Amino acid sequence: MAVLEIDRKTAYTEFENTFDELYEHSRERTEKVSKRRQWWICRPIDDIMNAAFDTITELTAGYYKGRETEKNAIVKEAIRLLESLEKPLLIFWNVEQYEFRRMVNWVEIIRRELRLLNGLLPEEEKTEIKLYTVLDYSVINKMEFLSNMTKLHKYCYGKIIHADKAMKYTTSALLSRLIDEALYQVIKANRKIPTTKREYEIRKESISKAITSLRKMNRPMVAYFNIMGYSEQIMLEWSDMLVKEIRLLGALQRSDKQRFGTLE
Repeated sequence: MAVLEIDRKTAYTEFENTFDELYEHSRERTEKVSKRRQWWICRPIDDIMNAAFDTITELTAGYYKGRETEKNAIVKEAIRLLESLEKPLLIFWNVEQYEFRRMVNWVEIIRRELRLLNGLLPEEEKTEIKLYTVLDYSVINKMEFLSNMTKLHKYCYGKIIHADKAMKYTTSALLSRLIDEALYQVIKANRKIPTTKREYEIRKESISKAITSLRKMNRPMVAYFNIMGYSEQIMLEWSDMLVKEIRLLGALQRSDKQRFGTLE
């Protein structure tokens, strides 16, 4: 295959080869997950990777000489797709309890591909490469609101994965969406300690979104209790984890207001 070069001398084959590496890396890891879990935690990753595969294929198969605007739009779409992997990866890693080094290795391939794709864009259209968040449990376990959130998320998936199949597209799908959003927003809120008013507002908004998602879980959880016939002990254990997390996040909001409320 001929090597097509662009202004910065980034070869088309270089970003193709790196994407192939990423595609295989992702596929190998999602295929190793049990069949029960694959639909819930692997499908979102696989869907994004397949969409990115189509976009990369379009970029390399199309003829874009004199059509730079169209080519750049496709490059940006590939970048957007790879950046959107962060949330499903966090969900996957937490349910599977991934080791820190394995998460970092996966992210390093993604970021390498993002840098190559960014290099295909003209200087004025380049974007800042996204900093992916990984789950460092040595840090998470030192903060109760993070530790409890990751445990609650994993606990919920233990119930979702083994629930009645009739609930798959309704109650289970709703519960999955809510607990995933809560986990993501809590992790997002803790990416950086605020040093400006804007950073504090972003953190505050993320915590609020997490609390809202957790509060919405009450109805699907009641449905689970009724349909699955859980024991009172399981009902109390699950509910206590949920209530505890809402309480911890509320306390975090109040603490944050005292610490960061006067930032400018």
